[in-house]
Amino acid sequence: MKFHPTKDNLVYTSGNDKHMSVIDVKAEKFVKKIESKDFDNKKIFYHKFILVNKDYQLLVCNYDGTVKQFELDTTKHTVKLIRTFSGHQGPCNHCDLSYDNQYLISSSSRLQVILHDFKTGKELDKFQIAP
Repeated sequence: MKFHPTKDNLVYTSGNDKHMSVIDVKAEKFVKKIESKDFDNKKIFYHKFILVNKDYQLLVCNYDGTVKQFELDTTKHTVKLIRTFSGHQGPCNHCDLSYDNQYLISSSSRLQVILHDFKTGKELDKFQIAP
């Protein structure tokens, strides 16, 4: 669950099915269900808003081991797939973008960490972390 970065009344949620929900917490009402054929068909583990070239985008960590980057239309509450980062052997449960927007790092439930070049999507490094 995350607050929208510029509209503090909107909360985006995700969970055990293949959609996200937008909720207006000030008006205490459901706004819209966001669905995409590009969302994982089982579960969205984590999502994060990012600022790229003055536009907000969405990173989504999925059960299928991918991180997907989406263009986010905050007026219509729709998403459009930009890129898929892959390589995890198990569900991807967290990701982050470097402050200079050069690198995407992600981790999986199998204690694997992957570093990608954010602009090209190329995998730069992969390693296991100790349990």
